[in-house]
Amino acid sequence: MGTEQERLARMHRRAGELQRKRDLSILHLWGSVSTALFLCLLMLSAAFPAGHGLTDSTSTASSLLSDSVGGYVLIGVLAFMLGVVITVALLRRRFKEQNDKRM
Repeated sequence: MGTEQERLARMHRRAGELQRKRDLSILHLWGSVSTALFLCLLMLSAAFPAGHGLTDSTSTASSLLSDSVGGYVLIGVLAFMLGVVITVALLRRRFKEQNDKRM
């Protein structure tokens, strides 16, 4: 069996292994989500190779006000929001890990 300190050390080591395993599974999940989003973007670019079809005489700023670009703007906004959420989650996790190491 061992002494109290040995059992406690084994318990802490096992808890660390379980935490690393959990972190690795979360990392794999985010990788899968990123891959799925990339594939979706790739399929959209293959489905609409010519863009939104506005003529060359229109400027870029006025093309954003066109009715045909609503989907592109929506996807851009959603991608930005997803990036912000992922960044905030990673920063929180990093600060939590730093606080755990200090204690």
